[in-house]
Amino acid sequence: MRPLSGNSCRTPPARPPSGGPPCLTSRQLARLEEAFDAWAKRTARADIASSRRRVRLIFLLIRHTGARLREVLGLDLGGDLDPGRGVVRFRKGRGGRGLPREVRIPAEVAAEAAAWFRAQPPGRPGAGALALDPAHVRRKFYERAREVGLPAALGAPEAVRRARALELVRENVPLPVVQRVLGQATPEGAAAYVRFSEADLRRAEAFYLERSRRRTTSARNAFYGKVAAIRLGDVQAGVGIALPSGELLHAVITRESLERLGLTPGGWVAAEVKAPWLALVADGRGDRTSADNVIAGRVRRIRRGTLTAEVVTRTEAGIELCAVITRERLDRLGLRRGQAVHVAFSAFAVILHEA
Repeated sequence: MRPLSGNSCRTPPARPPSGGPPCLTSRQLARLEEAFDAWAKRTARADIASSRRRVRLIFLLIRHTGARLREVLGLDLGGDLDPGRGVVRFRKGRGGRGLPREVRIPAEVAAEAAAWFRAQPPGRPGAGALALDPAHVRRKFYERAREVGLPAALGAPEAVRRARALELVRENVPLPVVQRVLGQATPEGAAAYVRFSEADLRRAEAFYLERSRRRTTSARNAFYGKVAAIRLGDVQAGVGIALPSGELLHAVITRESLERLGLTPGGWVAAEVKAPWLALVADGRGDRTSADNVIAGRVRRIRRGTLTAEVVTRTEAGIELCAVITRERLDRLGLRRGQAVHVAFSAFAVILHEA
């Protein structure tokens, strides 16, 4: 079985990954945002204040959508912002042709964008356009980075976009949802079970982002997908759940629960597996387990307690799963950071909830 998406037990401290391009931490993003806010207020001239607010808004939109600079500069808030739903629409194709990509933004950012639009002179063509010279915008981004003691490269729009992508991955948002948010091509793995439309991926995005805003320390692994198949038994039912990241999760519930949840093929369902119900299998033995769900990954981190240990495994897709095992089991497996393992759990361990 290919990697499943889930929820980690502990949220790791944000830090640039080893190797690869430099990346902003969440704290550095917050410092940049504060710098843009202070800069926008450091003038008494209304025209300069409006221009600075526009650049600050461009930063906020890249920071919270992960969009490319040219995409944000192509926005017209008169038609591309829906403050009531809290989304912005990025047009696909040249000349705005093609289906738009909707991305959710925080309510406060949507309100600020709407306020900026209302403050523009009425009746002026393109009053809601964010269009500015990209070189000018980049210079202002670099200046704010240097103001807070960061290298100019970390203030580049691309660095802010990359940091948003990593935030989503660390929040265990499935990779296809992250790719949709960023406007990248998504894999077709899920199509083998259930086709996920643009609206489906928007719904999954809303679920995972809302969960990440509400999440506190948790020992549960959460999933969200569409019912791919139902097999009825006398008392129980087997449910196959296609995840946006292209995998199939197997669950077994009672017929009564099936009816209570109103599950039907193509419908949405939320699922969770508690961390103590996840078993870890040493690499090379994953095909020997009889578990219904087996996921390959590598040990990301280990938190040892007196009797138990929390082991977080990261899949190839960058999704983390948290297991709680005994110290005895941990020592017997000889687990270490970076080691290849399989995470296994029974279909009976999957708890389904109404989506």
